[in-house]
Amino acid sequence: MDPLPVDTDALQDLVGLYASLERDLAALKASCRACGECCHFESMDHILYATHLERSLLQREVPLPADWADHRCPYQDGPSCNARKARPLGCRVHFCTAPPEEKSLLEHLSESYHQRLRKIHQTHGLSWEYTPLLSALRASGSGTDDGRVGLAEVHLLPCPAIQKTDRMGGQASTLSGTSEGNVATEAAAQSSRDDSIPVIDQSLFLRLISSRSQRLLAVAMHLERRPLGSDVVTRPLLGDLLSQSSQLEELLDSYGARGNSRWSVFRHLIASTRAFTTAGYKLLHIQHARQSYRLLPITGDFTGDTSDAILFSSNVIMNLAMYLVEAAETFGLELPPEMPPEGQFDEHLPTGRLERNRTTRQVASAEESVAHLATAFLNLAAESKILHVPEKALKEEYAKCIPDPINEEELRQLAEKFHSLQSLYDTFVLDTDTENLDSDLPVLR
Repeated sequence: MDPLPVDTDALQDLVGLYASLERDLAALKASCRACGECCHFESMDHILYATHLERSLLQREVPLPADWADHRCPYQDGPSCNARKARPLGCRVHFCTAPPEEKSLLEHLSESYHQRLRKIHQTHGLSWEYTPLLSALRASGSGTDDGRVGLAEVHLLPCPAIQKTDRMGGQASTLSGTSEGNVATEAAAQSSRDDSIPVIDQSLFLRLISSRSQRLLAVAMHLERRPLGSDVVTRPLLGDLLSQSSQLEELLDSYGARGNSRWSVFRHLIASTRAFTTAGYKLLHIQHARQSYRLLPITGDFTGDTSDAILFSSNVIMNLAMYLVEAAETFGLELPPEMPPEGQFDEHLPTGRLERNRTTRQVASAEESVAHLATAFLNLAAESKILHVPEKALKEEYAKCIPDPINEEELRQLAEKFHSLQSLYDTFVLDTDTENLDSDLPVLR
């Protein structure tokens, strides 16, 4: 069988990428026990994905056996791999027996190298195809492969590269820990509840989502063309992205996208975009407003840590933008013909503030309110000890802190309680004579 046609320079870049990954894996001391179990895809219930470029290198380096079974890797020889030097990214970052903290690091490493793999494709003008390896090899062996497969087979969530199989719909899904029985039960219950509502025509729904996602995709395409780590993620851009993703998520939910094997993937991307955009916007607000905060001296680098958090969330948002455009192309959504004009999302802010000349209020109970707020704040601060847990843990151990002692419910409750105290301060203390008499009160706020 002839190797797939690919630019030789691109193949050399891929070899270099693999070499870099192997050095990083060695630094992590990740080890494979060479049992061969992960090569039995059917029994392990997962699917290995690879790009056209990866398959080209694989087939150039190692001839595909004439006869092989669909349930396992054709390059497996007992517990050994005949294509180890040319094996794709998904094989290299998958370790069956890795402990939880190591798996977390491997997932981050996989995500990083996946983006570098995309960059190689972009640099050499290669189309981005991320497909089930066995299906592509089978098609290639039959002489029908042109490097592409049907849209139904294209993988939408590229990390990790080995995915669990959803037996209900045959689609790839992330490792959420939900059992097949629970998924099937919930799907059956949802189907029963929805019997009274007619199923919408797929072509009609596709046109609806295509129309309503134009602005979101335009912003995503704008971000996709920027390098990771750049400072293009501004509040005007995030405000637009947040508005569009929130509207589209609500629309998808109103049509039951959560329970649809096809559209739930797209809805997941939209929801992730909204969540990280919300966090990114708040972090940028903190960075801009911190000079006006009357914060007491604290241990640690608040300014530096805020900048690090902004960089992290910005990279996630830019990755999500790339996934959104990829998903849109896969689903057949119409891409916008034009992107936002250059400079539309720039944020050049002059220094300074407005003059403080508002007349103060006279409130008889301000002193009592201050005493109440200070006491409530101290009690709430005592409840917030869980926020200090990450300070005592290494970054690779963060996953162990969730959901015990840190979980979403407690964080939401803490945020709401602090916000309520701030609202009470603004109602009963802000701009009062009492506040003007004590310069330390804004510290409390």
